[in-house]
Amino acid sequence: MKESLKIRIKNLPDTPGVYIFKNSEGEIIYVGKARSLKDRLSSYISPAIMDEKTSHLIEEIDDFEIIVTKTEKDAFFLENNLIREHQPKFNVKLKDDKAYPIIKISLQDDFPGAYYVRRVENDGARYFGPFAPASSARNTMRILSRCFKIRQCSENIDGKKTRPCLDFYINQCTAPCTGNVSKEEYRKQVADAIMFLEGRTEELAKKLEKRMMEMAKKENFERAAEIRDLIKAIQSLKETPVFTSVGLEELDIIGFSREGEEITISLFLMRKGKIAEKRDFFFTGIFESDDDFLSSFVIQYYLESRVIPAKIIIPFPIPSSSFIDSYIQNETGIKTKIIYPEEGRLLNLLRVANQNTKLSMETRRNLITEKEILESLGLKDIPNHIEGFDVSHLFGTEKVGSMVTFINGKPFKNGYRRFIIREVGGIDDPACIKEIVKRRFRRAIEEKEKLPELVLIDGGKGQLNSALKAIDELGIYGVPIIAIAKEEELLYLKGKDGVRLERTSPFLKLLQRVRDGAHRFAISFHRKRKEKRDFETILDGIKGIGEKKRGKFFSKFQSIDDILKAPGEEIEKIIGKEPTKILIERIKNDSWNRD
Repeated sequence: MKESLKIRIKNLPDTPGVYIFKNSEGEIIYVGKARSLKDRLSSYISPAIMDEKTSHLIEEIDDFEIIVTKTEKDAFFLENNLIREHQPKFNVKLKDDKAYPIIKISLQDDFPGAYYVRRVENDGARYFGPFAPASSARNTMRILSRCFKIRQCSENIDGKKTRPCLDFYINQCTAPCTGNVSKEEYRKQVADAIMFLEGRTEELAKKLEKRMMEMAKKENFERAAEIRDLIKAIQSLKETPVFTSVGLEELDIIGFSREGEEITISLFLMRKGKIAEKRDFFFTGIFESDDDFLSSFVIQYYLESRVIPAKIIIPFPIPSSSFIDSYIQNETGIKTKIIYPEEGRLLNLLRVANQNTKLSMETRRNLITEKEILESLGLKDIPNHIEGFDVSHLFGTEKVGSMVTFINGKPFKNGYRRFIIREVGGIDDPACIKEIVKRRFRRAIEEKEKLPELVLIDGGKGQLNSALKAIDELGIYGVPIIAIAKEEELLYLKGKDGVRLERTSPFLKLLQRVRDGAHRFAISFHRKRKEKRDFETILDGIKGIGEKKRGKFFSKFQSIDDILKAPGEEIEKIIGKEPTKILIERIKNDSWNRD
């Protein structure tokens, strides 16, 4: 920091206010608040806080401004307004956040519609959600049209349209645009839909049954039948999740975990007494105090999503909690209360939330980007030529291995290989992997075949080490090997144990396809081997059949189907009349010696 700035800081007033750091281009890079501007800015020239991100910030500071405020609360409000307006790069940003869809019922309209939105506005509508995943919102929208016939168009409804749209003809709207339905009747449809969205399905079914009986008494059997069908549809939606209106009582619990400059926040959305959703946020390079960081997070998250619960449970007390209450209400018009529980049920829930947040942080640390994993494997891009290996056996018997080849992301069947494992006794998957990998690459060397760009092993650390040892013993270098474990899709490679790729990673999906292909190929080969072995026991214990007759028999017949298709006389010529009777009886009763 320039000496001239340090001198200015020493002369700052000891009052509340906001400070604004700028770089050499005049760009605002950080906005902060302070109870004492002099004390707060003096801390930036103290070596005690010189972590990496603070160091980067201080290096960029070329100038600063201050705005003195009357109270600390005023400073709090002003800071957040400036952050929202300028989006300084060193302030906390919810870059991992995404706005989940919400369903809006436009009650302010005479004929309300249902709409798929991502923001709640203070416009007189009812909002339901948020929905995660987004597909659940789309499914719910389909239910609103098919079952409740709520319009989803943006038409100005005056009842004067001469012809309805397609939705009317496919029975997904009652066409209020043409005057086909009265305002009173349409509002009943909307009220029913809202009861469904609130999860009051049993109450709704009873209400509809009563309405159906009234229609039947009035001999309006067509309408009674429609209501009957609606009741059936509602009762069939047992798997439909219960959603809660934004306006109803609800609770958010914020879990918090920090290690150095890394912070993880887990947000638990409790609806109608049950955890409906969990959302994780990960931040790195954080130099703010826990209090300041949490304050910024709460404000940014709730002003962005505008799905604001009646209560927000925070993981530790923060001095500015009352300011945040006021600020959110001023900005959104929605009242909320920020609470740090010191005892009781809410404290127990908070403890569970914090435990889960710590676990999320540990899990996140195991995540690795495609770029990182490819660099670790010595690859510049996703490989075109991959060979995958797996083994299969039944409690150590009939051990076999498989190799599949993928070229440009697709199976190359000419490159598939099968192995009968000969050198390994008992159950030892890593040793089996070592044998088949070594045999494969020994042959590749002998026949001067092109080596793959990547070898994939179905298994964990043990299988990986065995494969690495196999090619090392052959003196092969430069062929990267990776293993993938089925249970949690953990990846193992030299120097990195148990790391994860994002579930949506194209590279992970390719590895899974190769792994699954090798697995299926190994199992199918093992099954065929076992069936052959079982078949070869079909003559065991039948008197009068020696090795010579057995040899002739099995050279003629390779399966049960072959035997059943053959005339009895043909079988008798090979093994004799009496043994043939016993054999046919065995097949009918399925009683020969199988494992």
